[in-house]
Amino acid sequence: MDPEIDLMDKNSSEDRMPDPELGEKKTPNRKDKFRTLLKGYWWLIVFPLFAIVVLYIGGYTGYQEGLIDRNNAELRDEAKSLLEQFNLGVEDLTAGRFDLARQRAEYVLSVDPDNEAAIGLLDLALEALNRPTLTPTLEVTPTITTPSPTPDLSSIESTFNEANAATERGDWDLALNLLIKLRAENPDYQANAVSNLMFRGLRNRGLDRILSGFLEQGIYDLSLAERFEPLDDQALSWRRSAEFYLFANSFVGLDWAQAYQWFSQLCGAAIWDSCYKFAISAHAYGDNLVATEDPCGAVVTYDESLITFFNEELIPTATEAAVLCMTATAPTPTETPTQELTLTLTPDITETPTPPDSDTPTPTATVTVTPDP
Repeated sequence: MDPEIDLMDKNSSEDRMPDPELGEKKTPNRKDKFRTLLKGYWWLIVFPLFAIVVLYIGGYTGYQEGLIDRNNAELRDEAKSLLEQFNLGVEDLTAGRFDLARQRAEYVLSVDPDNEAAIGLLDLALEALNRPTLTPTLEVTPTITTPSPTPDLSSIESTFNEANAATERGDWDLALNLLIKLRAENPDYQANAVSNLMFRGLRNRGLDRILSGFLEQGIYDLSLAERFEPLDDQALSWRRSAEFYLFANSFVGLDWAQAYQWFSQLCGAAIWDSCYKFAISAHAYGDNLVATEDPCGAVVTYDESLITFFNEELIPTATEAAVLCMTATAPTPTETPTQELTLTLTPDITETPTPPDSDTPTPTATVTVTPDP
């Protein structure tokens, strides 16, 4: 075979680089085609990824809010359960079931160790359990039967008189302790009078506790007193106010909008520290409004907080919210139309008489400016 022919075949079969001088164009390969396709349709890749990120963020936010709502519901259910056990323990204590009352108080304290009302219930139950009781003994012989010992009514009467005297001078704690002791030793001794004294002691102690700011203990005492006799209007009114305060206070730190709403009503009555709680709730609620791009609403709550309880540190924040509100509500500036003045030049040519020695007249031109409206 001819070597020249073989060399030409090889050159024709191999890929040749395009020669720019000859005007040859490069044939696009697969990589070039893919890059061109990627430049034209990049949004088909970016948009699904963006949608996935948005859906993930929204789902995560909703999940966190759901967890917060569930925790709040569990706390309310737990508080309701503890209050129910506490009330049942009080019933057991007044009915003489001291061991059961002790168990209920211990259960409440296992969940809420700082519950003062449950601590008091446990102390009363243990005191009643540890108090020695008179157990009659019968000695039976073939001929002689020993009678059971007679209760010492003088000691019981002395306890009753002492409890009555403590009630008259307003020593509710002593009176109630003596009456519980009396009922544990002899439940049938002057049952109506003892019940009346217990009602007075619980009613008055509960009212004193509520007025002193010990709301839970006061509500508890009034609930116990109501088991003996119906409460009067004054006691009912203060118990409702205390319950309403505790309801509003349950939203502090959890839902500032609700706390702001309910404490605004309590602050009008100026009871306990409701105005201070309203001020801090209004402050925190204003922060939430700013975060949700409602600075005008935050201005109102910040002002209410400062008027109710002056806080110098809040002034810069309130000022910034006011600036944001004015910026958001400012009208859109409009362009002032400009008037163009067009002048029209009108020449007024007049002839001036020439002197006698001149052959031709001399024209004089006067320009009059006429504005075009």
